[in-house]
Amino acid sequence: MLKKDKTKRKPIVLSVDSDYISQVYLRKVLKRYQYVPLLAIDCKEGTDLLDANKTIDICVLDLKYPMKDWVSFLKKLRSKSTTGEFKLFITGCKSTEKFYEKLAEVKIEPSCVAGIYEVPDQYEIMFEKIHEVLGNGSQESA
Repeated sequence: MLKKDKTKRKPIVLSVDSDYISQVYLRKVLKRYQYVPLLAIDCKEGTDLLDANKTIDICVLDLKYPMKDWVSFLKKLRSKSTTGEFKLFITGCKSTEKFYEKLAEVKIEPSCVAGIYEVPDQYEIMFEKIHEVLGNGSQESA
């Protein structure tokens, strides 16, 4: 379980989403829980943040981008973790079948997907799951 101990690394959450309001809201909630938010407005910027950071614990990825962009991004994310320790939170997914086919192509296990969410309706559920995945159990709603 993660503690608020200065010797512990704060969990890093990368969000790739072009919606500014979603990003501002996500940053606010993540900071409240003492997580480090990294925000990218597109897959290119997300890839740059992957390159600049040694570890990403969770990635929130909006799939409204062209498929080739997010598939390339997922390949890069996969290459960062040989153990598959990251978790994906997906938004904007129209076809889960196609999504899981692409995951298989880039050799990401379905178990890495912590959830597929309709936002903004399911933000609270997604934030609670992020908190749970990071080992901090149940917390008050954002």
